[in-house]
Amino acid sequence: MPDYSLHKVTAMTLGSICSGLGCYGAFEFAHKLEGSFSYLVIAAPVVALTASLIPPLAEALAVRCVPEGPPLVGRTHPSWSCRVLQRE
Repeated sequence: MPDYSLHKVTAMTLGSICSGLGCYGAFEFAHKLEGSFSYLVIAAPVVALTASLIPPLAEALAVRCVPEGPPLVGRTHPSWSCRVLQRE
């Protein structure tokens, strides 16, 4: 079961509000810059929304790569093992 503490809910709420304001600002800026409704005006808030979703998705899908074992023969670096981080 997910852990929804007050701090996490507050952070997600503030993040969503800021993301919405950023999307609205991008829309207004592009609309005033273009002077008419165009694909650029639609794309500006979509790009802003996509950029705001990258950090939560990266945290949710976190993969950690760590060196494992001695270096391979003839190489100066160890082999790497990647695994999905476990939530505690």
